[in-house]
Amino acid sequence: MPSTGRWAREILNLIRRLLQIVPKKYIGLLDYFVFRPTKSYSQHGEDITVLRYFNYHGPAKGVYLDIGCFHPRHDSNTYLLYKRGWRGINVDAEQYKIDVFRVAGRAT
Repeated sequence: MPSTGRWAREILNLIRRLLQIVPKKYIGLLDYFVFRPTKSYSQHGEDITVLRYFNYHGPAKGVYLDIGCFHPRHDSNTYLLYKRGWRGINVDAEQYKIDVFRVAGRAT
């Protein structure tokens, strides 16, 4: 039986080979099932989609502008990004929502 380190290397090599032979249009599906974060804080997984895009096409950390931010955690398109080291500006027309961001420590 292979050791844990060897087993992990074999899995990574298998994934690398799959990424070479799978057409690009299906890599998103492979990524969803293999590399997806465990929790999305947005309504429909938009935060995971943004992270997935930038994992392939850009820096691991970035800057966001959240217009209509609603709440620091619940139904938040940017909380997962914030947890991963991204920073940005949250904008909302209602002052009490911005106050909630200040209390949560995410106000800019």
